[in-house]
Amino acid sequence: MLNKLHIIKDDTFSKGVIFVFILFLIIIVSSCSSNKKERKQVDIKTEAPKEKKKLSVELLGEIRSRRSYADIQFMNDERQIDKYLAEQKKSDPYVYDMFSGNDSSLYNHFIRLGLIKYDGIQLKKFKLQKDSSTSFIDSLGVSHRLIFYYNESIQHLHFKLFSSSDSINVDTQSFPLQNLDYAFIEVIPGGNKELVFLDDYYIMNGDNFDFRVYEIKTY
Repeated sequence: MLNKLHIIKDDTFSKGVIFVFILFLIIIVSSCSSNKKERKQVDIKTEAPKEKKKLSVELLGEIRSRRSYADIQFMNDERQIDKYLAEQKKSDPYVYDMFSGNDSSLYNHFIRLGLIKYDGIQLKKFKLQKDSSTSFIDSLGVSHRLIFYYNESIQHLHFKLFSSSDSINVDTQSFPLQNLDYAFIEVIPGGNKELVFLDDYYIMNGDNFDFRVYEIKTY
């Protein structure tokens, strides 16, 4: 009888030890799992937000040129006048003014690109666009949307540039007296095309053709 009781006690004790051991394992596994979740939550919270790219637009300079009809004031014959005007309208506007070092640098770049020859602007070499809305991709692969519009309050032509996270409004300082003309040309070597805006207008017996070069970048 005593042997039987001893066996029963031993068996109960063994089962108790096993139960405690299993419970201990469950607590350890649960604790490890909880720690992993906490570490994952900490890692998520400490992720730095991505910085939004910003737009930058800079007027690099201006190339001014003119096609003059001044000699017409010394003519009286209608046929001579008609012939003179027809010849002048086919002629290249000549570069007449450069105000800054940037402008003289642009002048040299225009010569390098074949856009100026013997001080004459080669208008036919400019692939001018006329749409009031367009888009282009810069050297970083960032897509931009460009919209030209008339600002009635100051009577100037503006353009607004959009990217996915930013926008910039630019006053071209020009009056809407002519058709909209612009082009995207890599004036400054480096893989990024500049916006070349043409402000052309008639004044005092001549047509002026002012080319403003804007550098558009994201950073």
